[in-house]
Amino acid sequence: LLGVTGSGKTALVDELALRTGHAPVIKIHLSDQTDAKVLLGTYVCTDIPGEFRWIPGILTRAVSEGLWLLVEDVDFAPVDVLSVLVPLLERRELFIPGRGELIHAHDNFQLFATQTLRAANMLNSDTSLVANYWTRVRVQTMTSNEVNLVVARKFPSLLIVIPKIVATYELLKDPQAALKKRQQERMDEESVDGAVSEPLATMPLFIHSRPVSLRDLFKWCRRSVSAVKRTTQQGGFIS
Repeated sequence: LLGVTGSGKTALVDELALRTGHAPVIKIHLSDQTDAKVLLGTYVCTDIPGEFRWIPGILTRAVSEGLWLLVEDVDFAPVDVLSVLVPLLERRELFIPGRGELIHAHDNFQLFATQTLRAANMLNSDTSLVANYWTRVRVQTMTSNEVNLVVARKFPSLLIVIPKIVATYELLKDPQAALKKRQQERMDEESVDGAVSEPLATMPLFIHSRPVSLRDLFKWCRRSVSAVKRTTQQGGFIS
């Protein structure tokens, strides 16, 4: 699944698993520091000196038990990790070199992966090792109306303030786009009533350590729900 941050790639797989009776989905985030042992497994020491015990990795478990696995940010995976996935994607077989073991994937096993589209769509070229084995689905970003609808259904107690929360989210996510939207809305209002208003001030750019996503919006809403409960318990109201 390809899409920008916050487009709902992970949520789409979670919903699909829930509706088909395969929830919960096992998830793993990959990076350029991820070791293949995390996926396959490794030997660990036991309480008995000189004795070791095999601990299967997250991929080995999913393949053997027929679980659904979501590999997030697959484009960050190093070559040795991607090479583990090739026989699995080709023949639904997983080879564990440390044990000389070949595991045939359970019939219920499914492998999903996400890839975040960033500036200029710069993607890891190493991903081409497995690019031809995926069925690619482009996940489109939700519109402002769709975001409002989702938030309203998930957090009905915030119905009065949802427009303000979503507007703040859009401002932080893309300040320039938010400014253009406000300018267009003001122009539409002027064309109706004939009034001429002052131009909007230039909006300052916000610098984030990471892109603002729907996860952040839902986190704000959950905190707001708690704040609403505290306010109503104290006899206040939300306006």
